[in-house]
Amino acid sequence: MDENGREVIPAYDFTLTDQYGNTHTLSDYKGKIVMLQFFATWCTYCKAELPSVQELYEELPDDLVILVVNQPGGRETDKQGVIDFLDKNGYTFPTVFDEDGQVNYNYGITGLPTTYLINTEGNSAFEIPVNGFDWKIPVIADTIAMS
Repeated sequence: MDENGREVIPAYDFTLTDQYGNTHTLSDYKGKIVMLQFFATWCTYCKAELPSVQELYEELPDDLVILVVNQPGGRETDKQGVIDFLDKNGYTFPTVFDEDGQVNYNYGITGLPTTYLINTEGNSAFEIPVNGFDWKIPVIADTIAMS
């Protein structure tokens, strides 16, 4: 339990590669707040949310990292199809590929989009389930700042 009586849940660590070939290990971002968003190109709510994720990414404070997670294959397009989707829409935030589905499984993803905020200690601050809202509205920015 933390000082506010909330259960401390360590975030599941992983290492995945993004659309630019860069490797991201979650634990490397300890000391920063991480917005970990799971999405798919076919997901209507994801498509509605991603423009505001891009805006937030472009205005990132130094202590915030955005990692977007995609699981190519199955219902989703293949990896190149995801990269094409990102390029077509001008999305430049790091999108990492969970090719074996292990990260989705370990985070218990059952609906999209789902976003986790990971605090500076590397613990899961909270989960924001399927939504489709604007990440630029002040209450969201305040919530991120508090995590």
